[in-house]
Amino acid sequence: GADDLVIGSSPARVASSGASGGAGLAHIVRGGNGFTGLINLATNGRVIRVLGQNLADRFGLAVSGAGDVDNDGFADVLIGAPGHTTAGQPAGSGAAYLLLGSTLTFSGGATSTTKLIGINANEVTYFGETAGAAFGSALSTIGDPDLDGYADFIIGAPLDTNGGTKAGAAYLW
Repeated sequence: GADDLVIGSSPARVASSGASGGAGLAHIVRGGNGFTGLINLATNGRVIRVLGQNLADRFGLAVSGAGDVDNDGFADVLIGAPGHTTAGQPAGSGAAYLLLGSTLTFSGGATSTTKLIGINANEVTYFGETAGAAFGSALSTIGDPDLDGYADFIIGAPLDTNGGTKAGAAYLW
């Protein structure tokens, strides 16, 4: 298959998106033949727009391919939201979303497909551990260092305080 491209836009303001203005957004451009010249991310039918949830989330600040985390033959995508706060988690601890590639479908029509993060079964959400940790500020695939046949990835939390004041942390999955 053809490689896809993920582009983050934080803090994007998307009118009539259902998300708070400035929540952020990421574009997933599906690979394949037929691309020439400039691509309009708002209207191209091969683009999936993924919208953040809350104004301060900074969704899309960091984006990365994740490799094939679930070993289904499709590349997966990571999108960070380092300002995210959710019930039961420390304030502003941050979040990162893993979107599974096999379920990233698009309409294929004349306009892009839009998805709101946090309501799809095709995503896994990871949360920071300490208040203000900025978990999801940095994301990357790291291959398969444990040789289990599944892609692994790392998520950064530069202001995590588990190791001391603003010591930072990196989480490996």
